[in-house]
Amino acid sequence: MKNTAFLILTVGLLSFCGCSSRTRIGSIGDAGATGGGLVDGAAGGQPGSGGGVGSGGEFANGTGGQVGAGGVGSGGAVDNGTGGRGSGGSGTGSGGRGVCNVGGSNGHPTLSFAPVRTFHAGPQPTSITIGDLTGDGKPDLAAGNADGFVSVLTNDGNSNFNTRMSVVVGPSSSPLSIGLGDLNGDEKNDLVAVGGFSVSVLLSNGDGTFMPAMSYAAGTGSAGIAIGDLDGDKTADLAVANAGDDRGNGDVGVLLNSGGGTTFFASNTAAGVSPNSVALVDLNGDGRLDLAVADGLGGLNVVVNRGDGTFLSPMIYAAGTHPTSVAVGDLNGDCLPDLALASTFGVSVLLNRGNGVFAAAVNYADAGLDVAIGDLDGDGKADLVGIGGLGVAVLLNKGNGVFAASVSFSAPEGAYVNSVALGDLNGDGKLDVVAAYESGVSELLNTSQ
Repeated sequence: MKNTAFLILTVGLLSFCGCSSRTRIGSIGDAGATGGGLVDGAAGGQPGSGGGVGSGGEFANGTGGQVGAGGVGSGGAVDNGTGGRGSGGSGTGSGGRGVCNVGGSNGHPTLSFAPVRTFHAGPQPTSITIGDLTGDGKPDLAAGNADGFVSVLTNDGNSNFNTRMSVVVGPSSSPLSIGLGDLNGDEKNDLVAVGGFSVSVLLSNGDGTFMPAMSYAAGTGSAGIAIGDLDGDKTADLAVANAGDDRGNGDVGVLLNSGGGTTFFASNTAAGVSPNSVALVDLNGDGRLDLAVADGLGGLNVVVNRGDGTFLSPMIYAAGTHPTSVAVGDLNGDCLPDLALASTFGVSVLLNRGNGVFAAAVNYADAGLDVAIGDLDGDGKADLVGIGGLGVAVLLNKGNGVFAASVSFSAPEGAYVNSVALGDLNGDGKLDVVAAYESGVSELLNTSQ
């Protein structure tokens, strides 16, 4: 269910949380060509158009940016913790720790959204992600459909997504998770879809269309995808959460990229009983991307990278009931990557104590099933967005990683939401919300003052 895209974030010279020389979280690639992605200073950003892939891991909220398509993709100026449209880059390096929560506050903001707008996105969209798919610097949408296609919805520049193209993704009967990333170094967002017993890779033509799908075996019950440099060779690799069979027996499939985006060397690593979502992030500050894995039968698994794409035994944390999605961000302003874990009955927050060791989970009702992290109200703190009832649920951050009760915003016609994503869709410097629901994609433009 969880969508991912690959993005590394760079931010200007503001200070935050008392960090005069900003601590970095997630790995950062080398700067390079333009990338147009989206940024929210305190809340990271969604997939930019980026260039080559950096190794930054799945960071929202200024601690790295949602796993995304551009190396140093979409930095942008940062203003009041909300950032702006950046120029991106083609970096692919692994190094350093990505940017911590940046940002300031705009006073005492009030969260609000414009009336919901809907767009057709094929039958029963199950996942959604954001990224520039046409090379025009504007964020487009990609939605995985139950019929085995991915719908590409292009942005007309005014956050209208009325132009739709259907992309065949191969033997995956239903793309449970889709990701965007530059797999072949041409500075275009390629598409990865997982579901069932295969991973489909589609290299981008740069105009919203893709080359024919190439399929790879990654394990049984493939359900989640993350993209990043796992072996330090400055190319984008794949991590696939495999839920396994009806008894579990799942793992994470690691597909190391030979460099051209067409040949991957596969192995599997233990990461719980039934993994169904995975995020990549440097959790212990050694410059390597580690795995954070939502285990549908066993809480949260943290798996440390040796640096060559092989991993240590997982550390298991009790969290949630049947976890379904994991997201990463600096939730308490200490410049360390924290984790949010969505489950069938809510969301759990695990704060990083340092060196990749986490405090016990704190659980919140609602906002379950899927989760994204971003500063929605412009106060410089990373909020949580998930699925609540028949709509989108937002949990505002009170500070220090403590969250207020959820506020719900209904999807069209009370439809059930399957997946959520965040990005600045109209270029106003605020994070907007998109949701895949039963019969389309809904857009909530952020009007917070």
